[in-house]
Amino acid sequence: YTVLNKTTGNSVSGTYSDPTTFTFEGLTFNITGTHNSGDKFTISAHKNAAKNMGVAISIDTPEYIAAAQTSTDNRDDNRNILSMLNTKQSTVIDSNSTFNAYYESLIGEVGAKTDYVKDSYTAEEFSLEQLNNIRESVSGVSLDEEMANLIKFQTAFAASARLITVSDEMLKTILQMLD
Repeated sequence: YTVLNKTTGNSVSGTYSDPTTFTFEGLTFNITGTHNSGDKFTISAHKNAAKNMGVAISIDTPEYIAAAQTSTDNRDDNRNILSMLNTKQSTVIDSNSTFNAYYESLIGEVGAKTDYVKDSYTAEEFSLEQLNNIRESVSGVSLDEEMANLIKFQTAFAASARLITVSDEMLKTILQMLD
């Protein structure tokens, strides 16, 4: 077998015998089971690492919390915790911002961009409505005007039909007179 670190290029080789255990760059591998020649495996030491992290102590056992700055058994020493709490006011981000100031500026920036997007969306909706109104005014149809035209054309059709009927009756009458 050969184990290769793709980042550094370091590798280690050995001969497999069931089971095989070896250590490479701080990781211990325990290989068991049946494998075929040419099998390849990808091992990721960091994939889902944060997801699988847990706290090994509980608040019920305060003696395991490293709150003191000295290693002596001084139960009144909480300088380590106080130092951690004070970091929120320390200038640690981009050399001139505290955690709180950076967080507040980030929230302000997100809020400002959100307002800008909402305002842009409202303006675009208004523009769309105006364009629809303009289009309707140019190509739109008035239902009242169309109904009046329909009645006018229906009346003209009825008059034309009556004219044809009268002409037909007159023609029949003339033909009967000639007989």
